[in-house]
Amino acid sequence: MAGQYDVDLVTTLCGALPTGTGILEIGPWLGYLTRIMAQRGPVCAVDNFIWTAAHDKRLPDTIAVQGSFMSTFQSNVASAPYEVTALETDIQDFTWIGPKFNFCLIDAPKTAEELAVVLTATIPALSPEATIVVINGNNIKHLAMVRLIDTAVQLGVLQRLAVDGATKSKAAVLKCGNPETLKEVLNQLIDQPILEIDFLQAKGQLHPAGISAVLAGLVEKNRWREAYQLLSQADCLTELRALWEQAEANLNLNKVDPERLGYFSHMIDACYQATVTQRTVQDIHRSPIEAIEEFWFRNAAHSWRGSAFHPEIIYRAQATGYLRWPSEIAHLVQGKRVLDVGCGRGLHGLGVLTAGARAYVGIDPEMRTDTDKVKDLVKKEKIRFGYNGESLCSLIEPMTLHRCSIEDFVTETPFDVAIMHMVTPHIADLDAGIKATADALAPGGELIIKHRNFNAWNGHQIAPNTVNAIDQTNPDHMELVDWRHIDFLPSANHYISRKLNCVSLGGLRDSINRYFDIVTWEPILSTKQQGLDRLTDKIRTAHSDLNDTDFETQTVFCIATKRRTGLSAMS
Repeated sequence: MAGQYDVDLVTTLCGALPTGTGILEIGPWLGYLTRIMAQRGPVCAVDNFIWTAAHDKRLPDTIAVQGSFMSTFQSNVASAPYEVTALETDIQDFTWIGPKFNFCLIDAPKTAEELAVVLTATIPALSPEATIVVINGNNIKHLAMVRLIDTAVQLGVLQRLAVDGATKSKAAVLKCGNPETLKEVLNQLIDQPILEIDFLQAKGQLHPAGISAVLAGLVEKNRWREAYQLLSQADCLTELRALWEQAEANLNLNKVDPERLGYFSHMIDACYQATVTQRTVQDIHRSPIEAIEEFWFRNAAHSWRGSAFHPEIIYRAQATGYLRWPSEIAHLVQGKRVLDVGCGRGLHGLGVLTAGARAYVGIDPEMRTDTDKVKDLVKKEKIRFGYNGESLCSLIEPMTLHRCSIEDFVTETPFDVAIMHMVTPHIADLDAGIKATADALAPGGELIIKHRNFNAWNGHQIAPNTVNAIDQTNPDHMELVDWRHIDFLPSANHYISRKLNCVSLGGLRDSINRYFDIVTWEPILSTKQQGLDRLTDKIRTAHSDLNDTDFETQTVFCIATKRRTGLSAMS
């Protein structure tokens, strides 16, 4: 049964037909649309003309259920200017040997199987240029049928026709693009999963209702990667939002991961909002939902956005603190190829990509990519992240991890940016490490360093790290506390011997200056809990080669540009 918007659409389409056009109608209901079409040309109406329970539900007590409505139909179309022929038959038994029809109305299938039967039976009776109108063909409540239509469109056996003027009808207006193969394709689409067809190659061909239907099918199969790929390519986001609400209401929720469905529906809404309002860039570490959105919108220009988008992974990275450092440097890495020297487990790479980097490569000689055990930077404890390095790289295309040192790392494509987060104290030959990093960068490439100062109160990087943590009964603490670590002579297996190069701030600057021009050098003072107030004249005198900046600086933030000439500032 057609609604008023369908009536308007059919009226518009028929008004453009040449007078005398042959018209085929499948499922004529009580003849209301038949009468409109018969204003333009002769109509052949095909139906078994049996009043069903579904009919009775729409128009109660009109005709007895299982009775014939042939007489009512004929009465309603009796005054039409062109002849109306009623063929009383089941559609699968319909055959036609007369002149080909140039217009076909199918009213109104509800399942993919039903539509396939109708199309298979009617296409032989249509001319190659015939217009086919399928009432409900864009009705998202009938997901499988909408998917069938758009799959057939993509395969070239059906074509969509544009209709002049806006219409709110949910009918699909089509033409048979390849009648010879239509029957075979329709049978295949019913006999095997429709969604095996590659919709990701069909940008610009799919109707918004078709995209919504395909997305719903992917979601029901928990094929989130492909769903986000299709969403990333969609350019009808305003229409898609309203259609998705209908599609989501018709999902079989017993099959769907509810957490991921929540993320997906949120992103459809966020995409819509971004099309109607100017989106403000947010700090990527501020909240997990904002981090998820930032990954999506900052990477809009990257072809891998949809396939690399995994909200649950971004959520965990934000919750465990791995987006904070990338948030500080987001403006420096957006659109860049980034090399992370001393990347640990590589989780900062999730933040770098969330910030909009074009590619991320992490290297670390002690990296293990086969374990998901990481440090929660918020709770300061070991946890299982849920994804190890190998799985992250397989899921996130622009992310690569290598177990090697910077000196052994080889790249064919230079990087735009190299980052070193708290790794400079741990590179045994710091000068060689800085040089190798420069070699991996393109001329003019940037080096971004956050360095933890060995000569700070807690520069030994082991207990006690804060003043409150000092245990005066612990001899290990008392060996290091209040800058005693500077003169401490550790054994060969001590952490300081194994893990720290004990470089001074001046030594770090000298190494950087050999290969880079320093643009930013920003010392960040220790806090009171980090020993800032414990510096005395006695300590200053004992280390006369150091000044207050050396003692009081907790970390340094440095940005340096690779020297294009390759000449050292000190040469």
